[in-house]
Amino acid sequence: MDAFHCPGAVMFLLKGKFGTVIHTGDFRFSELMFNSTFLFPENKRNPEMKGISIDVDYLFLDNTFADPDYDTPSREEAYKILVDIVKKHDKYRVFLFAYNLGKEEVFMNLAEDFQTLVVVDEDRYRKICTMDLKPELFTTKVDEGWIHIKSIKDLKKYDIQDCNKEAPTIFIIMTGWNDKYNRNLPFYFKVPYSSHSNYRELERFVKAVMPMNMVFNVPDRAMSKRRLEFQHHLINSYVQKNTEKKLNDQPVLYNPKQGYIIRDTSRSS
Repeated sequence: MDAFHCPGAVMFLLKGKFGTVIHTGDFRFSELMFNSTFLFPENKRNPEMKGISIDVDYLFLDNTFADPDYDTPSREEAYKILVDIVKKHDKYRVFLFAYNLGKEEVFMNLAEDFQTLVVVDEDRYRKICTMDLKPELFTTKVDEGWIHIKSIKDLKKYDIQDCNKEAPTIFIIMTGWNDKYNRNLPFYFKVPYSSHSNYRELERFVKAVMPMNMVFNVPDRAMSKRRLEFQHHLINSYVQKNTEKKLNDQPVLYNPKQGYIIRDTSRSS
């Protein structure tokens, strides 16, 4: 199932002797996920959209932004912020910094909305062609477009003042990380466009699945009090710990940093 993360990203649904497993990998929740009837059967829908999936034994969850401090807007809202910045600087060259893969939907929309080719490097152009992501909207020739995609890893290589000596230029950094790439400079902007689910979207997804066990994919993130409390909330509110099936079983993992796993003696032999 589409993970709505970067091109080719999928979530896995596995079934076997181990039970039924959903592994989100990196994902950005979308309401379109509820259209997948093999995971969310129509006959299980309810007004609260709670527990509407097939029975799931294990949910491995992308918890990158499982923290109320990372309340990123929807991608649609973030794109509007980006477009507004570009429109207000329509006489400027735009350097848009992003990771080496992902957010191609943004680049394509910009090309179409502003009727310009988007300038990318050879490596990104090769990926775009391989994935057939409208390569006709892109170019590797710097003089054929005014929106340039740069690797966020190369941000330190560019001096915004030097770039403005060449031509009026703005920097736009696209990231959901509110504690990175912060600079108080003229012509420097951050847009909170993220390919990971915000905490509200994570709750909506976990509430819909209500798994028997849940494992957080990113247990080594710095644990603020609010992050720990929110992950604890997900476990306590939506993991089915008190079903008859589990009354005689004890959890082998009950840790808000890592998740909740019960020892299911019914599967042992």
